[in-house]
This record gives sequence, C-alpha cells and structure tokens, in this order.
Amino acid sequence: MMKFKKKFTGFLKRVFQGLLLLLCVNVWPQEPMVVPRLSGELVFDGVPDEEAWQTIAALPLVMHIPVYGNEPTELSVIKIAYDKDYLYVSGIINYKNPDDLRAFSKKRDYNSPKCDWLGVLIDTFNDRQNAVMFWTNPNGLRSEGTIQNDVVDSNTDISFSWNTFWDAKSSITENGWSTELRIPFSSLRFQVRENKTRMGITVASYLPVKAEMASFPAIPPDVANAIYKPSMTRIMEFTGLKPENPLYVTPYATAGIGQVNELNDSGTGYVMKSKFKYDAGFDAKYSISNNLTVDLTVNTDFAQVEADDQKINLTRYSLYFPEKRVFFQEKADVFDFSFLGGNNLFYSRRIGLYDGHPVRIYGGVRMTGRINKWDIGIL
Repeated sequence: MMKFKKKFTGFLKRVFQGLLLLLCVNVWPQEPMVVPRLSGELVFDGVPDEEAWQTIAALPLVMHIPVYGNEPTELSVIKIAYDKDYLYVSGIINYKNPDDLRAFSKKRDYNSPKCDWLGVLIDTFNDRQNAVMFWTNPNGLRSEGTIQNDVVDSNTDISFSWNTFWDAKSSITENGWSTELRIPFSSLRFQVRENKTRMGITVASYLPVKAEMASFPAIPPDVANAIYKPSMTRIMEFTGLKPENPLYVTPYATAGIGQVNELNDSGTGYVMKSKFKYDAGFDAKYSISNNLTVDLTVNTDFAQVEADDQKINLTRYSLYFPEKRVFFQEKADVFDFSFLGGNNLFYSRRIGLYDGHPVRIYGGVRMTGRINKWDIGIL
C-alpha cells in the first residue's frame, strides 16, 4: 500500500511539474528578437560584401537533418536585416569541395530536392498558423509559396501557386555561392502596434549532396514538415514600418482568327469562313490597409494558369485538384472549412464550372485580411 502511494505521489509530482512548465510557457512567452536595421546602402547583386552587411551579426544556424543539433558541416553565413522598404536576407555558403554545388535551373517556381537552396519563411501576422515563404538557388531562381493551418496536411496546406513581387540574385564563387533576397514590405501583410511589428521567421539552407539542412531557429525534425511550420518560427521585431497601399493591375488582351466549315444554305456543301475573335479584361489587387486586401477580376481569363496534372479516376467521386488561379490565392486559408475525412465545405475550383463544363466569369470581388485577432474573408 505504501509502495503504491509512493508511486502515485511521484506521478502527481510529475503532473504538477508539467503543468507548471506549461504555465511558465504561457506566462512568459518567447521574447522577440530585434531585427537589425541597415545603416548603409546596398548594391543588390547577390554578393553581400558591403560595409552595411559587415555590421550585421550572422544567425546561429543549427543542423536540422541528418543529425539534429550538430553544427553545419559547411561554412554557412546567413544574415537578416531591413530598411524602410525591404526585408533582406543574405547568405554565403562555402564548401570544402566546391564541386558539391548543385544548381540545374533558373525557372520561376522550379522546385527540386536535388538543388542547393536558401530560403526564408515569414509568419507575417505572427499567428503561428499561416506564413509565406521565399527561396532561391545558386542560379538566382525565384520561388515562393503559402502555408496554412500550421501544415497539418502537406498535400493541402502548402501551396506553390501564389506569386508576389520580390527579387533574388545569386553569384557562384570559387568556394560555393552567395545570394541576396529582397522582399518589399508592400508585398507582405502585417499589423503595426505602437510602431512595432512582430513576425515569426525561419531561415534555412539545404545541401543536396549531403542531404543536409540547417536552420535558424533550431527546429527538431520530430514532427513531419517541422521546418515549414509557422509555430516553430522565431518571433522577430521590426520598428518603424509604415504600411503602404499599392495598386497592382494586370490587364490582358487576346485576338485571333479562327476558321470553321459551315453548311451552306442549300445544304449541299460546306463553306470555309474566317471569324475574328478578341477579348480583354484585367485583374487588380489593392491594399486597403496593410492587413486588408481587395482582389478584383473583370472578364476573367485563366488561360495563363498552370495546367493540372492528369489523373485517372477509378472511383465514383470527383477528383480533387488544387486551386492555382491567382485570384483565389491570397489568404486562401480563410475560405478553408475542412472536416474530418478530407471533406471541405467550400471548393473554389467549382467556380467557373456548371455541370462539369466551363462557363464564363464576367467578374468577381474578394476581400481578405486580418483585424486584430480576426481573420476576414469575403468573396
């Protein structure tokens, strides 16, 4: 009896310690890291050798895989800084054997586990659920995407269809490669409180020859897709950011001549006729504030959208295809009403279809954003 009581008392003690630790985490949240502000001018050329970069401290990288907690096997210097217009990320990766460098493409949004890359993930609202990510390779490739729901399901919660305005330049050196990422704050949605802005940020680099990834902050690979989780980012603080309200307009116009064979009036033969076809429209994006955005589409043309992968359906249910149309990309998670079993109350791919056939969309308006702790979406 005493033995049981002793064990039970020990169990209660461990429970109490666990609750106390949880309480401490909630009462004393993560202190933000202050992001250094650039004090000089930069030449945006992919070589971060200006004096302004020399005064910025490098981030302490930790190996994510294959051996968590070790120091990176190659010399990697990654820095982050900002000015009134841009967020900058710089990287210098030096190899013991420069032949280990891998870079095969500069195509926009090209993703391959066989290429070296360096990237940044930004939880702009610091909500620990949603983020945007940007990365590049030794060729200066630009690729970006969005993350939602803290990547509960990587098949639906990571999207590479989103695009915005930013830039990256890289340079291949004798010992490896260097790069600079420049992301306009006008391309990010965030909130300013008392002249301060907090965002969750993760930076990472990948060496495919060694299947090695290093990151800041240190992120254990115990959970699937841990490196992509906004909840694992380091909270960073910016001062003096002034929200901008840019207006982006993307017009389009198409024209062409088509030839058709039509039956003549007497019904005795066919006559070839030429028909001139033309069309025009536009998409617009306007930031009402830096945390509310309106998307407008008029006489929508989706011809430029990436084609879906071909699938063979052997079931009695409709196939699910990811949304790749730009109009629906911003804050797509706001319209995600998922249920158990992969069911979803709203499926945007049905917009523009009737009975399985495409129909013309004459226009649409969409507003998304965040007010205080509330996400807002109107379509």
